[in-house]
Amino acid sequence: MKYAKIENDKIVQIQPNKQEGFTKVGRDAVCGMVKVGEGFVIPERKLTEEDHVDAVQRYLDTQAQSMGYDNIFTAVTYADEPAVEEYQLEGQALRAWRSRVWAAGNAILQDIKSGKRDAPTIDELIAELPKYA
Repeated sequence: MKYAKIENDKIVQIQPNKQEGFTKVGRDAVCGMVKVGEGFVIPERKLTEEDHVDAVQRYLDTQAQSMGYDNIFTAVTYADEPAVEEYQLEGQALRAWRSRVWAAGNAILQDIKSGKRDAPTIDELIAELPKYA
């Protein structure tokens, strides 16, 4: 059980124990939730520039990690290393893909900044980025 301090229909503080001025809320309640009807929900928010950049970087790192590399940065260091051809080819392919992904991600960000489009959700952003082949 949790108790929340609510100001302007928004949870601003959570306490484990009942206190004066606090209302009983569900155990999943967190600060920042807003009242909708009888319950509370996390409000939707637009993707910030930092969210956008972080999502693109996670997308790149996740692909590299799925191939056994620590992250995209370490993966592309193999692009110029001829000792093991397999790693060199993967590094070259990942480096080229990384460039295409950032070009697409930056173009989307510029369109958002210029007002040509609304900010997508993270899932929508990732869906618009080039896939690794």
